[in-house]
Amino acid sequence: VEQVLRAFPAVRECRVLPGRDAKDMEVLKALIVVHPDCRVSRRDIMEHFRKHLAEYKIPRKIEFVGAIPADLAGKSPVEWSSR
Repeated sequence: VEQVLRAFPAVRECRVLPGRDAKDMEVLKALIVVHPDCRVSRRDIMEHFRKHLAEYKIPRKIEFVGAIPADLAGKSPVEWSSR
């Protein structure tokens, strides 16, 4: 899922992780950092996902953030790909 998201031209960094919806059901959540001077909407991201992923793999929560935080082990996003 992250690989598909990284293929979107405006996405600089991303992380997909478990989250909870309004009904407290577990869903996929995507954290997205866009390139400076790029504008992208949730709708744009969802259209991209629908072109490339099965419906059940699409994150239901999309959050645009300024930076992706290091994980609990203190690794930065760059180090995640080497796991």
